[in-house]
Amino acid sequence: MHDTNKMMTRVFCLLVILFFSKGSFSQDSLTVEQAVAYALRNNYNIMLARNDSAIAAINYDLRSGVFLPNLNASGTYLVNNNNQKQTLADGSERDRKGIRSNNLNASLNLSWTVFDGFRMFLLRDQLDIAVTRGNLVVKNAVINTVADVINTYFDIVRQQQQLKNIEEQMQFASERLRLAQYKFDIGVGIKPDVLQAQIDLNNRKAVQVNQLALIDQTRQSLNQLMNVAPSADYKVADTIIARRDIVLGNLLVNITSPELELTKTDVEAARLNVKLAKTARYPTLSIISAYNFSRTSNNQVINQFSPLFNLNRGFNYGVTASIPILNNFTVKQQIRQAVRKPGVCIKYKPGQHV
Repeated sequence: MHDTNKMMTRVFCLLVILFFSKGSFSQDSLTVEQAVAYALRNNYNIMLARNDSAIAAINYDLRSGVFLPNLNASGTYLVNNNNQKQTLADGSERDRKGIRSNNLNASLNLSWTVFDGFRMFLLRDQLDIAVTRGNLVVKNAVINTVADVINTYFDIVRQQQQLKNIEEQMQFASERLRLAQYKFDIGVGIKPDVLQAQIDLNNRKAVQVNQLALIDQTRQSLNQLMNVAPSADYKVADTIIARRDIVLGNLLVNITSPELELTKTDVEAARLNVKLAKTARYPTLSIISAYNFSRTSNNQVINQFSPLFNLNRGFNYGVTASIPILNNFTVKQQIRQAVRKPGVCIKYKPGQHV
């Protein structure tokens, strides 16, 4: 674990250096190190992975919010201007115009969930896994990008060496054609030898054209990995230098597989999803509280028993509980869907109580 964290630290340091380095892609020669630097700086997959990892880190910093209560304030100020007319049971009528009233309402509501089947703890654990997964995704994207760039770069080197061999074969074929034509001209050769030499030379030229097309195709792949213009012109190295100081045992001791770690993280996330689905079977207990303020002011009233001014204010509190009893097997369905999610290896048998 210590080696993994050390490796991730090195990767992030390399990313920071590359992102703050200056310079544009305009050069005659391109080394494999420069190709890797351009790819790490411009690769969209790495950028997206870094953004997702940063979002996960922000959520992780605020993970304690799932344990805190919700506090909301609301307020309303309403002005009414009405005309009213009433006919009472004794036959008398009352008619008022321009009845104006001012209504002011305000409230402060508190809701604090103290038990929800341990769902809040599982949500906090999900944020922990999201941070770990975000780091692994960035590391995996960097490793895959570096591997693709190195393989593509040295494939161009290999293809260029193959092109040199083809061009040498073309020179031999051209020399053979010249000798065959010379022998035929002085009368010591035959025409089929000349024709065969010409055919061999044409075949070598066709192979050369195909090889040039293959090199250009591989160059386009490298340009795509580096995210540079397709028309970017550069020269690659002419040799592949192999390191001879690498010991297989040392590699096997320090080797880490981000893809394997990602798979383990996804399995753990799936287990949490199953536990989250199970929390719907437990009751939810919350503490509620509110402070309410209401004031009504009328300039006149049509009924003598109606108040001209009314003020209400008060504080209340209590406990609310929600107990699931029957929900059309929705929770059971969600649990089975979480267990049988594709790519997740969680043992489950039909009919098993989960």
